[in-house]
Amino acid sequence: MKRELRSLFVLSICLFFSNSVFAATPFRGELVQATSVGVLSAENLTVLKEQFHIKGFPRIIYGVRFHKVIYRTPDLTGQLSLASGMVIEPLLFPKRPLPLISYQHGTKTKREDGPSNRSNRETLLSAIVYASGGYAVVLADYLGLGVSPGLHPYLHVETQASSTVDMLDAGIALFDQLEIKLTGEIFLAGYSQGGHVTAALLKKMEELKRPVIAAAPMAGPYDLSDLSVKGAFTKPSVSTTSYAAYLVLAMNNVYKLYSSLREVVQEKYADHLPDLFDGTHDLAEITRALPRRPEGLFQSTFIQSVLNNPNDTFYLALKKNNLYDWAPVTPVRFYHGTKDLDVPYEVSVKTYQHMKALGANVELIDMGPLNHIAAAIPSLLASRKWFDELRGNRVQVVSAPFLFFPLAQ
Repeated sequence: MKRELRSLFVLSICLFFSNSVFAATPFRGELVQATSVGVLSAENLTVLKEQFHIKGFPRIIYGVRFHKVIYRTPDLTGQLSLASGMVIEPLLFPKRPLPLISYQHGTKTKREDGPSNRSNRETLLSAIVYASGGYAVVLADYLGLGVSPGLHPYLHVETQASSTVDMLDAGIALFDQLEIKLTGEIFLAGYSQGGHVTAALLKKMEELKRPVIAAAPMAGPYDLSDLSVKGAFTKPSVSTTSYAAYLVLAMNNVYKLYSSLREVVQEKYADHLPDLFDGTHDLAEITRALPRRPEGLFQSTFIQSVLNNPNDTFYLALKKNNLYDWAPVTPVRFYHGTKDLDVPYEVSVKTYQHMKALGANVELIDMGPLNHIAAAIPSLLASRKWFDELRGNRVQVVSAPFLFFPLAQ
């Protein structure tokens, strides 16, 4: 009997230390810190709604509280690193379980301009369009933005997916800490680069067997290699040179394509181009500093190789990050304006056609003759209406167990 008791005591001590070590071991999606960064009442949101020139839908029902979060996610080397994002909590009374939206933001180059900055345009729009109607919302900054160091791996599928999945888990952990229950309904939405990220996130969620109620990718460059980049080189918009420069730097950082930028960028810009993308300049500043047309920045041999050589290293890197040729099982609606010059409408048409041919439950919503900027808010509003139609079809309260972190005030 004494031997049995001694064995049980030793086993208990081992389990105690084992669990302590386990709890202290950093992990993906771990919520490291959460800080409340302000509240907007329903009245405040109504004023903001008017400032955004949104009339009618949606009716502002709830105020919101913003929480800046820091969490863990793999960097480009696979090592855990710190990243940041925003969680928007609708202020319901009495409290009831909430559906959850992961919203993915558009192109940002300035580190402090991500959605963890409460004044970020898409953070405020997410509060107005989604959270004011009773949706919990999470928004990742992505790698290389917010607190995350280094160059943002722009339009890189793998890290876009991993950083947003982990932000989703960090958001769930925060709601668990706040004792706010979730219904288990997860919706995905994002515009521009965020449309591409939304498709990457959905693909990853399905690979992980994590159910999503619906996804709304909007005006994203899903066919990155051909219609997006090749199309931009042949029919450039005002922002084409900036977007292309961002992509060249990001893909070179991920895949080590070139030993020197002089292989692709004209000599007078090669040394200074990385400085423009050091996280201290916004896209408008960068666009003003660069030539209007791509041929003013890039070597003509580089442009011709991308357009005509199927084995061009940059072109092949872009192909690895295409997201049009797969079949999601989740219902998907693509939203896109037909006069979009930054991301051509044909990108969504091609993506819809490929996915439909593969048997996917997809729709393409024509937002009318609107350009890239003008179609943004109407697309978000249309996605909210669609989510409202589906909301409540599946209720399963979820929580995140054994997650411990300091909750800053």
